[in-house]
Amino acid sequence: MNSLPPISFPGPFTCPLCCKTHPRPIDISKHVRGTHGIRELAFRCSGCGRSGPVASISVHYRWCTRGDQPRVPSTPRVLPFPCTVVHCPRSFSTYTGMRLHMARAHATAFNESLSRRKNYRWSDEERQILAQLEATFNNQAQSNAEVNKFIQSQLKDLYGITRSIDSIKGQRKYVRHREAVASLMAQQGRTAVSPQSSPCDPQEIGEPCETPTTGSSQVHAGPSAAPIPSMEMNPDDLAALLNSSNVHYLSTEFTALLTKELSTQVDTTTSARILSCTARFLTAHFADNQRGSRKTSTRLHCGTGKKTFIFMQHLFHKDRKRLLDVIAGKPQNKTPRGTLEELSTLLSHRISKCSPPDMEPYTVVASDNATGDLQLITEREIVKAQALLQVNTASGPDRVPATAAKKIPAPLLAKIFNLWLFYLDIPSEYKVSRTVLLPKGDPLTTSTDFRPISISSTIYRLFSKIIAMRLADHVNLNLRQKGFVRGVDGCNTNIRILQACIQEARWRGTELAIAFLDLAKAFDSVSHNSILRALKRHAVPIYLQRLIENMLTGGSTVVELSSRRSAPLPIRCGVKQGDPISPLLFNLVLDELFERLDQHADL
Repeated sequence: MNSLPPISFPGPFTCPLCCKTHPRPIDISKHVRGTHGIRELAFRCSGCGRSGPVASISVHYRWCTRGDQPRVPSTPRVLPFPCTVVHCPRSFSTYTGMRLHMARAHATAFNESLSRRKNYRWSDEERQILAQLEATFNNQAQSNAEVNKFIQSQLKDLYGITRSIDSIKGQRKYVRHREAVASLMAQQGRTAVSPQSSPCDPQEIGEPCETPTTGSSQVHAGPSAAPIPSMEMNPDDLAALLNSSNVHYLSTEFTALLTKELSTQVDTTTSARILSCTARFLTAHFADNQRGSRKTSTRLHCGTGKKTFIFMQHLFHKDRKRLLDVIAGKPQNKTPRGTLEELSTLLSHRISKCSPPDMEPYTVVASDNATGDLQLITEREIVKAQALLQVNTASGPDRVPATAAKKIPAPLLAKIFNLWLFYLDIPSEYKVSRTVLLPKGDPLTTSTDFRPISISSTIYRLFSKIIAMRLADHVNLNLRQKGFVRGVDGCNTNIRILQACIQEARWRGTELAIAFLDLAKAFDSVSHNSILRALKRHAVPIYLQRLIENMLTGGSTVVELSSRRSAPLPIRCGVKQGDPISPLLFNLVLDELFERLDQHADL
């Protein structure tokens, strides 16, 4: 039997052969196909008798029988979010849908219904209440988080004032709030120091001075606070700087430490002691003490293939010769030939020898914008130097990474750097550097085929960068100076000049004589006396001459090879490669050579 009579729709679906009933059309179709071997099955509409496949009859049946049953009026659906605009009948199931409808259909009403964000401002009365609560609860045994929570709860419970923790924290940072708290605590007979008050009166440093232990105080460095260089900085300006209202989270601790140093007896070591105090303070708060432990990064790491691609792209733009060697599989021998003792001895012969004297007469070349007045280092200069400091640069012996140096508060660095400027010197801790050996050329045949790079403290590099920018504003270098000049691509400019000379000689058919002068170990061989002479020749202000002279004096470096370190090598000659001020000092020494070449250009 190949076919069956049509089965009535919508059921029940009974098999004509075995009289078995099934609830769904698909069930009887499977039954007929599997049990009786019949693949074609038709269905018949019980309303009009039309036959066809189940899909066609199921759709037809709905339309065929729609008039047989009485239509029941549907109740209107009530949605919970009607449109708030008058005479608009629309309603929505969600609040978001209703607001979206208003924004599109009733833009004016929607904009008027927007709730403006309130910027809660503290009134004078609320500030006074906040100061009273903090003065009541201010206890050194409590943390700032506990004080903030206490103030928040008391404001809400006692006065009905609702403020967030962040709002309270921000208000407590203001100087006027700290002054009000200190005044209330003083009235209560408790120890407090106003932020604007000086912990030491203008008195002799040798006299006893009470060091504050609570509150926020600023140091007043009066005329008798330290030996004052004659012609450099006005002590009143320094005192105004140290008493500035620019506070940060280390203000109290730095002030207390500096006050302790200033309260000791004045002697020949006062300046060195205060300078070392600033270095120890910065190292204690910003040094990475986890030496040898590698911090795990939360960033996603790229695969080996992507790292190789990035490395190849870097070599393509920087060193195509090395890229060719890497592609060809040539081994890269970057290990210095020789032991640590041999390398340190070779380096000491260059940098530890005494600087030759330079007593040649010179003609002063004054700059148009040269001024002899000393200006304090501003926070803007510090922020600019921090922005120019590269993040991936290595840290110096103090282990302060560049990321930490860039985050040091500018008001704190301004006070510390101006202390260095006041004493015209830097801490002895920052005169120590470490030297690493970078390969210079290929193949590496001797132990002299490496360039020594001195890595100083990142904090010192910030200060050196500021001094270098100030020195650059005081001098006018020869126009032929192309190396290490701001805004000048020296290599590209000189190559184009050389190409132009060669093309002109070819076009004219004339001979061209070119001389290349390579200064061996240029940075390591320049004399400190020549640098001081160049500063005088360019009429650099006296304070900059004294400061740079002290920055060059007393330096030392330690050679690092693999995991070994040499003994400290004194630096008595040359400038450190890696110091921001070194290229400019080297250019100042060479500037006289370019001037003389211009004067004898006809020879």
